[in-house]
Amino acid sequence: MVNAKKLIESEYINVELIKNSDDKIGLIVSKPTEVKGEFGKNLEFMVSIDGEVKKFTSYRNSTINLIETYDQETDNWVQKKIRFEIQENINKKEIVVAFGV
Repeated sequence: MVNAKKLIESEYINVELIKNSDDKIGLIVSKPTEVKGEFGKNLEFMVSIDGEVKKFTSYRNSTINLIETYDQETDNWVQKKIRFEIQENINKKEIVVAFGV
């Protein structure tokens, strides 16, 4: 049997997932890797949140926040807690921003 809901869910942490999360706290479970995005390089890593493991793309603001809490050496971020917030970007679009806990 196939769980159809799982087929349509995003593999990424997104605004909807964070809005529906009770505590909005996740645990980084993989080493961040560099990925090329539309506007430059970003970090991507796996996060355990609400009993699921999802990908998170850390854009500039989230990366700055995590560096401030956990240092610039991303290998040290594994097994660290992060808190997610929904914010508006300069285009008034809702985005997910991460902070170290």
